Amino acid sequence: MWAICPRERIVAFNEFAADPEFCFIADLVKKRGPIFKSKQTELVIGYQPDLVFTVFYSGADFKEKLKQAKIPYFDLGHFGTIESIKKQTLLIGKIIGEEGNAQVLVSLIDEKIQELRKKLPHRTKPIRVLYYDEGGYIPGKSSNFESMCHIIRVVNVGAEQGIKSWSQIDYETLLKWNPDIIIVPQESHLRGQLIANEILSHAQAIKKGKVFEIPGVYLRVDSQYMILSANLLAGIVYEEAF
Repeated sequence: MWAICPRERIVAFNEFAADPEFCFIADLVKKRGPIFKSKQTELVIGYQPDLVFTVFYSGADFKEKLKQAKIPYFDLGHFGTIESIKKQTLLIGKIIGEEGNAQVLVSLIDEKIQELRKKLPHRTKPIRVLYYDEGGYIPGKSSNFESMCHIIRVVNVGAEQGIKSWSQIDYETLLKWNPDIIIVPQESHLRGQLIANEILSHAQAIKKGKVFEIPGVYLRVDSQYMILSANLLAGIVYEEAF
């Protein structure tokens, strides 16, 4: 929305758009405002918007109150992969009458992906990368991390092992999967925990010092800025080439 819609048309932003842990442009959104929390339906109604965009995690109560107030909303459903982001960008552009800007953004995404791929070294055997989040949760095929891995031509171990969205694993499973590289959120302090764990001492990523921290916003982003995350991941995975 920020990229394709004239700013004066955006009357309010959800709190996640103003949270630097989830959004690369949080500071800009805070300055522009106003910001509402996910359960502040009355506040949203007070803005008298012509349309509210909701997503799969928007509460049923929130949507029902919008309906009662006769405020139209459009549910964008699920998202996560770069392909779903591109489709939703085009859909939003069509709905708000900014098809041209939406198409330009999607074309720019494709252009930046190709630019990044041209920098990647050729490997006969792809590197296997596992993203390990707090609580032992691993992203699978329908995740933004899968898109990052696909863009830079590495294997997302979670998707390789049949995980669809997110799944929780234990240390024994992590050792069995034995990834080449492990990625953890920087703010989680998981790197120290994994390195110190006796069970994982035989994992090749641990033995070779291939456990890397990435700022959480790069791992959580669900927008065109996913290309920035892919660039950062490529710099870690192909350290000698970047």
